[in-house]
Amino acid sequence: MLISVVFVLLGYSVLTFGKIPDDIKLCKVADLGCIKHTIEDILHRYPNGYDKLGLTSLEPLHLNNLNVSSKSNSGRSSIQLNFAFKDINIYGLSESKIVSAVGFEENPKTSKFEINALVPLMKFTSKYSTKGRVLLLPIIGDGDCEVNMLNLTTRVKFKPKVKNEPNGVIRISVDKLKVYVEPEEVKLNFENLFNGNAQLGKEMNKVINENWQDVWSELREGITNGFETVLGSLITEVFHQITYDEFYSKN
Repeated sequence: MLISVVFVLLGYSVLTFGKIPDDIKLCKVADLGCIKHTIEDILHRYPNGYDKLGLTSLEPLHLNNLNVSSKSNSGRSSIQLNFAFKDINIYGLSESKIVSAVGFEENPKTSKFEINALVPLMKFTSKYSTKGRVLLLPIIGDGDCEVNMLNLTTRVKFKPKVKNEPNGVIRISVDKLKVYVEPEEVKLNFENLFNGNAQLGKEMNKVINENWQDVWSELREGITNGFETVLGSLITEVFHQITYDEFYSKN
């Protein structure tokens, strides 16, 4: 429910370096300052994607469905939520500020790959259905929802599989991808709670927003799993187009 990227954002690493237009600066191996700025430049210039790089549209990112349940199954928590989301659109990735990059060394087998970013506003819209309780109050509903995550701090770590081809070309693919996200604030709205009872729906949305930290704590794991699915697919498409050597400047 709070899946507003990401994302976000080791996926950025592979979006950045490859068959880049002439007006985008390629970076030397391990030049982390350059890499950080080039990643941000790509995101800002190509929110609608870049075909030659295999980069699909970033605005929005799309996920067909996502099931999220409270992390606590003991029944003792004051919040027990089960959400089924479908037709999910995620907005805001292209406005990310890249804070730092780690690794990006010549040998991908031993290099670290990590991106740290700040997304000013990431918006998540979808259809939803839910049943559970918040602060012992029952909640049930299905309809449209919107979640806005403000100042989303994001860290993405990526581990590649490495394939050395006979011609000396190095290709990499996704082995492991881990996303960490932490919002400064989350604002949520769920339409059609309690079978369309406007007053009950208004009050429940108020309760959810007043206790968003507790809601986020329960749903964090499921939401980050959704991020990982989106970014993993994004990276895989890019790796189909380019080799590892093409990531970097030869000068």
